[in-house]
Amino acid sequence: MSAAALQRVIVRMLHDPDLARSTRGAALTAVERGWLEQVDPRRWRADPMRRSRLLHALIEEYPVSVALRVRAAGVPAVDRFFESPAFHQSVQARGVLALDFGDWLAAGDVAPFAQIESAIAQVRRI
Repeated sequence: MSAAALQRVIVRMLHDPDLARSTRGAALTAVERGWLEQVDPRRWRADPMRRSRLLHALIEEYPVSVALRVRAAGVPAVDRFFESPAFHQSVQARGVLALDFGDWLAAGDVAPFAQIESAIAQVRRI
């Protein structure tokens, strides 16, 4: 794995505590897995607000969709994005996280609103 790809695994680990606890979900060589497992586990949690700050930025792009999802299912329903394959694929493939978040929202109960907000997010990036 390249250094850049390994760095993206680290970014994923910083946002997904389950991946940080067990690197089995990442495509790593034994040597790379050893490097990551040598890190003091507290380091992955050194900034407890990291995930919340990123979620806040995503909410700014999708205010209506997120509000409706939270109203229907609570904050954890939106926060679970960071544990989803959509998040991991976006980071690992160097996708546009805001657009991938919109696709993730559009796969659920707020699809019409997420599709409109996703179109707006795409236009912002032109």
